[in-house]
Amino acid sequence: MKFTLTGFLILICSICLAQEPAPAPPAPDTIKAVNKPAEESAKTKTDSLKMAFTNLKNALLSANKLFTGKADTMTLTILGVDYDNLSLSLLKENIQKMKIVKAVGMTYSSSTAILEIAYKGKPTDIWDSVPVDLRTKFKLTEAGESSILVKYK
Repeated sequence: MKFTLTGFLILICSICLAQEPAPAPPAPDTIKAVNKPAEESAKTKTDSLKMAFTNLKNALLSANKLFTGKADTMTLTILGVDYDNLSLSLLKENIQKMKIVKAVGMTYSSSTAILEIAYKGKPTDIWDSVPVDLRTKFKLTEAGESSILVKYK
């Protein structure tokens, strides 16, 4: 019995001594240096994930616009015109009748009429489709991707 108990204790002690000692805890400066890149890496991954979802959302919205045929919106600004001007009324009516135009809304302030036009195509397509005799009453000063600026002559 003494032999088995002694042998058992020797076995336990040898197992305990054979194990590697536990590493000493790292210094506080080391902990900050190790955790900081991990935090920055997690933040970078989160930002990248957000950016990927934003890009996916924008791509899906663009694809939806293509497949649904949703109209774009442009602004036609007419400077120096009275609200009850016949040429302005004719211009608005002609634009509303165009096949590429979905809707026309108008606001007026201080001799400036602003037509918000929902359409499919380019802004210059709309202006070029206005009858020449009506177009000659206005002077085109700017044409951008989503706006046209004209002055009443």
